[in-house]
Amino acid sequence: MAGVPEYQRNNSLRRYDRLLRAAATAFGTPLEDPIHYKKWFEEAGFEGVTETIFKMPTCPWAKDPRLRLVGAFEQENLTSNLEGISTRVFQKGLGWSVEESTVFFAGVRKDIKNRKQHAYYPYVVVYGQKPLSAKE
Repeated sequence: MAGVPEYQRNNSLRRYDRLLRAAATAFGTPLEDPIHYKKWFEEAGFEGVTETIFKMPTCPWAKDPRLRLVGAFEQENLTSNLEGISTRVFQKGLGWSVEESTVFFAGVRKDIKNRKQHAYYPYVVVYGQKPLSAKE
C-alpha cells in the first residue's frame, strides 16, 4: 500500500474496533445501541427527550484544549483498563483465549498512544422526563 503510513497499514486500534463490535454483537450487547436510546426513551413515554453526541478522542491529539484534556483522560482510561473492558467479550464473543487477547491488546495500547492517529468515537448522552401524568 504505497503512500499509506505504516501506522495506518498495521492498525491494531482499527482492528480492535471491528472485532469489539463483532464480539459485542455475538455476546448480545451491540455497541450501536446508544444511537437508539432517544427513540427508546420516546417509545417508553418520556417527554422532552434530549440527545447530545460528544466527540470522545482516544488520546490527546485534538487542537482544542478541552478535547485534548478529554483525550488525555480517555487514553489513560483505555490503556489502563483495556483488558477489563474487553477480555470477556473477546472470549465469549470471538472465542479468544486470555493469552491471545493480551498479546493483541498490547498492540492496541500502542496505537491508542499514537497521536498521529486522530481516533475518536461518539459519546451519546440521552435524557428525558417522566410524564407528570404517569402513575407513581
